[in-house]
Parts: sequence; C-alpha cells; structure tokens
Amino acid sequence: MSKFKYGKLKLTSTFLFIKLGKKYNNCESCGSEKTGEDEGSMHFDGVTGHFKRTCKCGWEIELVFEKVE
Repeated sequence: MSKFKYGKLKLTSTFLFIKLGKKYNNCESCGSEKTGEDEGSMHFDGVTGHFKRTCKCGWEIELVFEKVE
C-alpha cells in the first residue's frame, strides 16, 4: 500500500483521504458540506496522491502529495 507525506507524517492513502475529507469537508468560501448532484465534488487518487475538492460556489482546491514508499 502506498504512503504519502502529509506534513511530518507518512500516511497510507486511506488515512490521508480521511484527514483530507475532514479538513476540506466544508467549503472554505461558502461553508457548504454537500457533494454530488451538482453541489460539488471530492476526489482522491490513492495511487498518485492527487486530491481535489470543488464546490458549487466556484471554490476549489487541488493538492498533490509526495509518495514516500
């Protein structure tokens, strides 16, 4: 299983997604927590370490994490 660098931590893709999901669950612009059905999206690729969260208000964040193992 792949591990990714998250600050000083090395996390498996599963634990990294859990952390990112908690951190970016709510939109930083409008506060919406909804995803799906044109409300926004949250995607994480556990192979490449690519994370993207979007919101219907237009806010989005895209992050790529370094694979360490």
